[in-house]
Amino acid sequence: MTSKTKEKFEFGSVSGTCDASLEDFILVEDADYHKSYISKKVYQHREPGLNFDYRYVLHGSFWEGYLIKEIFGIDPYDFEDQPLSIDIYMVPTLDSLSDETISDIMSAYGWEGEWKNFETDFIEYIIVEAGYGMRMDGSEDLIRYEDMDEEFFNAANAITAIDGLFGFYMDQVVNGIGTTNWDLLEERLGIIDNAFSVSLERTAEKMGL
Repeated sequence: MTSKTKEKFEFGSVSGTCDASLEDFILVEDADYHKSYISKKVYQHREPGLNFDYRYVLHGSFWEGYLIKEIFGIDPYDFEDQPLSIDIYMVPTLDSLSDETISDIMSAYGWEGEWKNFETDFIEYIIVEAGYGMRMDGSEDLIRYEDMDEEFFNAANAITAIDGLFGFYMDQVVNGIGTTNWDLLEERLGIIDNAFSVSLERTAEKMGL
């Protein structure tokens, strides 16, 4: 069954009825063993003290296949099945990010004076590539290389459910000191200076330290 005829999907912790396609996304990276899409739709979050716009990025990698070629010189295309991981990230738009966050990202890539000449879709994808996106969900499975778009189709259809449970996914703890996606987001937006310091203080307070 192809993605065009599928009625149901499963991806990560989400399953449901298909209501999206990859035509709802823009391909921003298409390299050996890596492929990424960014949503055409710009979403909005509005609440007192926290207003921002955001998009979703689907980021897929055949990590093991890449290592096989680099280390052993064997093309992983020769294998029938390969481990593919696809992660879904929420990324604030450029207009929502703090100037400091943008400066940090562009300095890391050496693009201080050049990035404004690039397409916004590409730059907002780079925010995820640089580690500034918030991971919402993901999936890893053994598939054939030519079936990669089928897995991306499943990821695309998971967005509606994930966005409907936005607070749940943002509440996820991302490290051992209690940092949540909300903490990371507030740092990216310039609301707080350091997400890790805030989460450390919160954890210490809960422990009565």
